[in-house]
Amino acid sequence: MALLTVSLAPGVFASDVCGACHPAIAARYAKSSMANSVRPASAASKIEKAGVTFDHPISERHYEVLRSAEGIRQKRTLSSGEDPYQLDATHVIGSGKHSRSYVSRADNGELVQLPLSWYTQENRWGMSPGYDAAKHFDFTRVVDSGCLFCHTAYPVGKQVRPALTGGVDCQRCHGTGSAHIAAASSRKPPKEVRAAIVNPARISNPSNRLDVCLQCHLQSTSEPLPHAMLRLGRNVFSFRPGEALGDYAVHFERARTSERQDRFEINSHGYRLISSPCFVKTPGGMQCTSCHDPHGESNSAAVMDRTRQACLGCHQPHTEAGRQDCVSCHMPRRRAEDAVHVVMTDHRIQRPDGRLSLIGAIAERHDGPYRGGLELLMPNLQQRDLYLGMAYGEGADLATSIKLLHAYLAKSPKAAPQAFLQLGKAYEKSGNLAQALSWYQKGVGAGLAGPTELATLGDLLLRAGNPRLAEVQFRAALPLAGAHLGLGNALLRQNHPEQAVPHWEAAALASVQTRSEAWNNLGAWLIQSGRIAEAEKTLLAALAFDPSSAEANNNLGRLLAAKGDLAGALKRVERSAELDPQYAQARFNHGRLLHATERRERAMAEYRDAIRLDPNLAEAHLSLGVLLAEAQQMSDAAAEFREALRLQPANKEAVRNLRLAEEILKGRR
Repeated sequence: MALLTVSLAPGVFASDVCGACHPAIAARYAKSSMANSVRPASAASKIEKAGVTFDHPISERHYEVLRSAEGIRQKRTLSSGEDPYQLDATHVIGSGKHSRSYVSRADNGELVQLPLSWYTQENRWGMSPGYDAAKHFDFTRVVDSGCLFCHTAYPVGKQVRPALTGGVDCQRCHGTGSAHIAAASSRKPPKEVRAAIVNPARISNPSNRLDVCLQCHLQSTSEPLPHAMLRLGRNVFSFRPGEALGDYAVHFERARTSERQDRFEINSHGYRLISSPCFVKTPGGMQCTSCHDPHGESNSAAVMDRTRQACLGCHQPHTEAGRQDCVSCHMPRRRAEDAVHVVMTDHRIQRPDGRLSLIGAIAERHDGPYRGGLELLMPNLQQRDLYLGMAYGEGADLATSIKLLHAYLAKSPKAAPQAFLQLGKAYEKSGNLAQALSWYQKGVGAGLAGPTELATLGDLLLRAGNPRLAEVQFRAALPLAGAHLGLGNALLRQNHPEQAVPHWEAAALASVQTRSEAWNNLGAWLIQSGRIAEAEKTLLAALAFDPSSAEANNNLGRLLAAKGDLAGALKRVERSAELDPQYAQARFNHGRLLHATERRERAMAEYRDAIRLDPNLAEAHLSLGVLLAEAQQMSDAAAEFREALRLQPANKEAVRNLRLAEEILKGRR
């Protein structure tokens, strides 16, 4: 979903014309956080410090922040000084009231988040939310349409992506405005002019009125639960004020019994509000606008007064509260657990529970993906099994996903063949390649597949050992970046590396999500072809872009070893094994380098670990056999040579070594 392809409803226009008739409201709204939730970096206020450095020890990265023509440039090297990379922010996301993040827009429209964010409340730089870990996204995280939906305006005219010239505009709350402008311009009666636009205050259904706000503020969690899924047939920017939010998307929360259920997160305002006893006990009586002015707050005192009046509509004044400030006790400020440098109001209205500190410093937690039950925020949902099955298939419980989707298909086999693809995803994640392939083929056969699904089917076919059929699917999915990458891999598997090269190059240019793997594959082929200088340049580029690529570090280590730089090779291969301890090839290459530098005991341990991770790695059996023979353990050495020959019957070195080992063993008898 990196590129925002949306089907535009008629009537979307550039909202800056609204101020001609509504100057006071437009001027006030222009100062609000929502109106400033996206800006070109060059036009954004300079609230952040530049010319500063930031060290992140746990990922061994060093960052520098500079002013650039665009606005902000972030540079990164490893702490060792290796693998330099930099990117200019083209846009800022967030008003800066609490924090501001930075993105870079490529020529093809892809938006990439930069690793550092500015935290206004602490007046400093820090790792972007989710990045404070030993292995993080760095410069590889794509900002997708789901994120931008709550930060910017609708695409205009024939655009397929938002222009990102400003934040949330008038139409996101009032609906498309062309008919309203036409009616006003032609001096239609006031009643007709008003009828041509949505005034949220006049939406008769209180739930639909609240949904205008909840379209962006009903996030139960920022974890990939998912917190919401679009209804089948809907696209990201298709919600229109006045419609029921449930007709646009299905929302989920963790099971009420989950330990994570009470996490306080940065975009949980609406979700926390609707779980409040005050909200539950006054159906339709409480709206976000009961306390908030949607066009922007004039000052904090006005907000406090409006909130107090809303509370006093049901509650008696408290004599112990001197200022009658209900919020500070019943909606206290808390530190967000998913953005730990931000403190904001908890919108769950509750009695104080005596916790000593809600705003004290906390560390970013990385508890791993959520595994457990899910609940619907709309329990009477039709197609319950389908949507819950799709949601569970994101990872919370794959067995439950498969069970629910099968139950849905048993009851309504023709209703939504989309379930075929969802079953394929769940089976693939659960490790059942055969079932995943079967259900994906059914989904594609039903005519449901777009480029992403075709590329996924290609990946499954490639993993199943059918590169020729995989090639067909990848070609059908072009010009998707993943399709170029997969097509290159499929062509290589068919012994057509020269044909693979342009597709790897295209994949590297098309998306940051495929760049590292594409450059690594190209570098590996260049090594094999003896084009060492080109290979080194390609692999260094791959690692400058993504130093956390275990594969590229391993291949560069191989290359340096071939050049005789054993120290440099050892450093790269050790880093590869540290990045991915389950990477058998890196453990094997580490063993070879240790062996070459006379560290035999450690080399033997690495060879054995490589074989444990990949028993079919013939080279590891062969090298372990050589090391055992050097240690005069001929019987064990012969066993390793035999296993190498079983895996590679034509391996001449294994044949020769086995013959020598058997001769020595024969001479000992």
